[in-house]
Amino acid sequence: MLCTPSRPSSALGRRWQRRRARGAKRVYNRVELVSADRYLRVRRRDRDAAVERSSALEALDEVLCLAAVDPGEREVDADRVEDGDVLAYRIVEIHLAADRHQHTLERQLLLSREDMDELDAAARDACEEKLRRRQLLAGRAISRDDRPVTQREKGEAFLALHEGEPFVIPNPWDAGSARMLEALGFRALATTSSGFAFTLGRPDGGALLEELGAHVRALSGATELPVSVDLENGHGDPAEAIRRMAEAGAVGGSIEDWDPETGLYERVQAVERVAAAVEAARGLDFPFMLTGRAENHIRGNPDLNDTIERLLAYQGAGADVLYAPGLGTVEEIRAVCEAVDRPVNVLARANLSFHEIVEAGAQRVSVGGALTWVAADAAKRAAEAMRAGDFSALTASSPLD
Repeated sequence: MLCTPSRPSSALGRRWQRRRARGAKRVYNRVELVSADRYLRVRRRDRDAAVERSSALEALDEVLCLAAVDPGEREVDADRVEDGDVLAYRIVEIHLAADRHQHTLERQLLLSREDMDELDAAARDACEEKLRRRQLLAGRAISRDDRPVTQREKGEAFLALHEGEPFVIPNPWDAGSARMLEALGFRALATTSSGFAFTLGRPDGGALLEELGAHVRALSGATELPVSVDLENGHGDPAEAIRRMAEAGAVGGSIEDWDPETGLYERVQAVERVAAAVEAARGLDFPFMLTGRAENHIRGNPDLNDTIERLLAYQGAGADVLYAPGLGTVEEIRAVCEAVDRPVNVLARANLSFHEIVEAGAQRVSVGGALTWVAADAAKRAAEAMRAGDFSALTASSPLD
């Protein structure tokens, strides 16, 4: 069956929505495409020119995008044949209807390159965005003009986020979770010292600077998103740690005021360390957001006044962002945010919503190692069931498929 209308039909999308709203049992996603003056009938002898299935599916997504049609819930197989300026597809679509029965629709779709140039800008933008998502999930981090995003562009994007609307910056523990979070639409990522150490089989603080650099390089290479690094106390030399992480691809990082052997630094020493990190960050040839962290509330000294004084001192030393992990109430968050004039990062808590945290003045909300523990707990629960002979939990598939 050939689909040969003169233009992509916006009415098609409206009909599709009405049929879904009515709860239609047999729902076919009828894709209409711009057609060429000449048509190519795909015959079996042409199948030698078909591309591999993965490439055909990618090409099919391009066609569906250009038609500005949501493909809906489907499984697709396709062959692609090229003849001059005409592309032809033999497509089998298996649709899962409301009653969960499968319905199969087979058709041929034609689209000329000349017609592709006539598509409106909105449809073309939608196509680019969908293809970008597919390529990201496939592990090919590219920008809209088919070149890697530069570190300067990532740094500028990260800076702009701190000047715009409040946002969530999730903390992946490896490259796969980073790619998943990017595909879900998050706009920046931050490492988690505890989550990364867990991937190495060590407790929080157990990763070496060299290992952290490799981790940052993996995250930065796997996604187009800005990456900020939890540098803990700077691994002995905050300035050198900033330079090393910048070389690995990071465009942000945090320095905290706690040492696992000696405890909280005296305020003067803590400020000197933040100032050294700031100087190193300013020496880079791209924007690098330096976060000053006051660890009081998670290190046995929940003194809000001292926390605020420390954050003000880090602000004076040049920190771009301020962070006091462990603030437990809206009132504490508000007190910190009202006392400083830098963007404030707040560690998410299960009992506070994003809206509540932002209303208190936060610009950025991170989650620390929490996502790692959510994933680990799910695996632990499934493994415990497996030991008892129950495999019913093993139903998930890769979020990158």
